[in-house]
Amino acid sequence: TDVNGAPEEMTDGGGNIVWEAGYQVWGNLTHEKETRPVQQNLRFQGQYLDRETGLHYNLYRFYDPDIGKFISGDPISIRGGINLYQYAPNPISWIDPLGLKCWDSARRDYWKAEAKAAPKGMYSPVNMLRMRLGLAPKIRVREFHFKTRTERVRNVSLELNHRHWPQRDGKHVDIPYNLEKVTPWEHAAKDPYRYPGSELLEILQGIGNYKGF
Repeated sequence: TDVNGAPEEMTDGGGNIVWEAGYQVWGNLTHEKETRPVQQNLRFQGQYLDRETGLHYNLYRFYDPDIGKFISGDPISIRGGINLYQYAPNPISWIDPLGLKCWDSARRDYWKAEAKAAPKGMYSPVNMLRMRLGLAPKIRVREFHFKTRTERVRNVSLELNHRHWPQRDGKHVDIPYNLEKVTPWEHAAKDPYRYPGSELLEILQGIGNYKGF
């Protein structure tokens, strides 16, 4: 795939390339080549190409890659932002697999709500400040890094795991009750697509006493 997550090559069982393509930044094709009579219609994450119209089916709406926008307004209205047709502010680092709310927005809102609801003392002052800004709380860990084969100490952010995937519960995928707070290693244990690249050895500072150093 490219940096947006759009497929660039498809192979057969023998590893031979049977389809390839390239894209501009908002997902419209620059070229497409088939070595066999086969079609590959996946595009941005959560999108499926309708070859008759050239639009991308995005579950709740259709996306037009030529203009980088949806062709209908956001079904949740201005709760998703004042631009009702926007795909995302930045197609490189943002995704909208359901045609609803950008994941970065949902994640930011989650942590802001967590800062308001958390019992006193659950999070350190540093983490409370981070969450009020919409950032994930952090912990300080000692880990074994697989690539360098060395131990190291670093600060890592908590992550949000979807309890139910869009295919099973798409309408509410980013609703707070479908999200749970996890470390990167807990996330990897629940999500086969999450690979932390290291083994957790010890938590030196948890969410309640994290200082940042």
